[in-house]
Amino acid sequence: ILLHCVNLILHKSPLLSIEQDGGYAEYFQYLKFFGITLLLAYLLLVTKKFNYISWILVFSYFLYDDAFSFHENAGKNVAGALKFQSHFNLRPGDIGELVVTALVGSLLLIILAFSYLKSSVSFKKISIDLLLFVIALSFFAVAIDMAHVAIDLGKAISLGLGTIEDGGEMIVASLCFSYAYYLALRKGEPEWFLYELILSYCNKRRLKS
Repeated sequence: ILLHCVNLILHKSPLLSIEQDGGYAEYFQYLKFFGITLLLAYLLLVTKKFNYISWILVFSYFLYDDAFSFHENAGKNVAGALKFQSHFNLRPGDIGELVVTALVGSLLLIILAFSYLKSSVSFKKISIDLLLFVIALSFFAVAIDMAHVAIDLGKAISLGLGTIEDGGEMIVASLCFSYAYYLALRKGEPEWFLYELILSYCNKRRLKS
């Protein structure tokens, strides 16, 4: 992200931009999603809990989508087939992307819900933690991305939103990889859960106020 910001000023190479397709940051992101998938596969082998397959599917999709621009290409096809019109400064392809993302997301949520209901207490807690990362990723990848497209407040704001969008995704993916690595070290039995730490912090803040 720092290299990206420096590159915005010095214009050294488009490959340093975190918004550039085929840039260094994009390949770094591939490695993180691939690493998360491998770590979850390791947990599947070690714990023999087949529920991990649901999360392997989720992060495999993220990797596939990032590498082959699945939702962008599918969104254009859907928009063309259904003859979508532009709304709120969103192009037909952008609306198509939202439709594809919603459909794939709904399918993955159904698989996750089924896996969650048939799992142990610890896996349920791990699933809540991983879901927090997915929600954060979706916020930057979908909400900020659509705002980036729909809102035209000049070049500076556009560059800022682009940096927040892709930079936010990179930070969340890094944190998620770190969490998956921690799970692997603990062989699926962590000493703490992220959502419990967040709830504990919020309760302490509420009591102080």
